[in-house]
Amino acid sequence: VFSLSNRGFTLLWYMCFLARQNWKELKEKGCFSVRTHTIQALLSLPEEEGNKDVKRTIKQPVEDAIYETTGASNGTVEIEIVKQGTSIKEFLKQGCLKIKLSNSFIEYYQQLFENKK
Repeated sequence: VFSLSNRGFTLLWYMCFLARQNWKELKEKGCFSVRTHTIQALLSLPEEEGNKDVKRTIKQPVEDAIYETTGASNGTVEIEIVKQGTSIKEFLKQGCLKIKLSNSFIEYYQQLFENKK
């Protein structure tokens, strides 16, 4: 975790936060999703309006954070960008990250939820 950039760490933290909230969906489907527009805001990336280099300032930082997070997880986290579209507007408005966690993660979140009752 300490070798992650700020954006990689933020994405990992947010995934853990969402996994705890969505553990039932995670247990039933084995995954959950989050919109790319949400990740743009989470990572404090600029808006697309008036941005002359959206690939470098928005899309690439999201992809880099995903790459770092999955690489540091040693196979316990898989992230796939789905519904990317062809433009940055489609990437942000329709796109989402499909997040899969290993069974050990899912069991951990289930225990947290059951202990909360």
